[in-house]
Amino acid sequence: MNVLFTSAEMVPFAKAGGLGDVIGSLPKALRKHGVDARVLMPMYGFIDRSAYKIAPLFNFQFPRLNGIADIFISYTEYDGVPVYFLTSWPFFGDGGYLYSTWEWDVPRFVFFSQAILATAWQLSQGAGRQSGWFPDVLHANDWHTALAPFLIDYSRFGDPNWSDMGTILTIHNMAYQGPYAGGWLFDAGVPPRTNPNLVYQDKTDNLMGIGIAYSDTASTVSQRYAEEMMGSRFGEGLEGLVRVRKTTGDVMGILNGLDVDRWNPATDPWLIRNFD
Repeated sequence: MNVLFTSAEMVPFAKAGGLGDVIGSLPKALRKHGVDARVLMPMYGFIDRSAYKIAPLFNFQFPRLNGIADIFISYTEYDGVPVYFLTSWPFFGDGGYLYSTWEWDVPRFVFFSQAILATAWQLSQGAGRQSGWFPDVLHANDWHTALAPFLIDYSRFGDPNWSDMGTILTIHNMAYQGPYAGGWLFDAGVPPRTNPNLVYQDKTDNLMGIGIAYSDTASTVSQRYAEEMMGSRFGEGLEGLVRVRKTTGDVMGILNGLDVDRWNPATDPWLIRNFD
């Protein structure tokens, strides 16, 4: 099985919280079980290309409603996991920051979600002189990439290339949602989101809500959090959508694991004295 993880963060390249830890360890663990798990993330200006041996792989032009974007894909392998980095001016590649303001982060991650599909297609065509590779599953994470499941769902109609791809959205923190994205979605040419539950709850411009409504399945960081998200305290206004998906068995809680290689007290360089 081929799985493409899409995320704004991945340890050790960029991290603000637990999202980065999960993307830095889960694909590695899956590969030990025979899953061809790979990661696509944005390139940030602070990532040290030479330290991580990140090299240019291929580039292509991506036509959008508001212009043609030049996309540059770089590549490295970290802990045995293939990692692709996306650079495209003015959204990604420059700047010494991971996140910025809401007015800037929403349009840049709307763009990234659109570019995910374009990059996956390029990989399927053997770009960069690699063997063609296409994901069976797209694994989106948090609001930054939550639009991608909708774009894939929309692409399934009339295009057999996308009809067999499954999607999953993992919610690491429901408090961050990418709300009020409607204007940027319209400017980027994103089709209307007509899911009845999304429309009824007036969340068609909420990126996390879009991901919950349109992903084939959704997961979160524990069974307890999966239950808590159905209430107003932790649902953050999206509890209605979570309850709808939960009733059909499409929301699950999977307890976050620990990378026992990186956090091994017998070898951890951050400890004053190691122990087993």
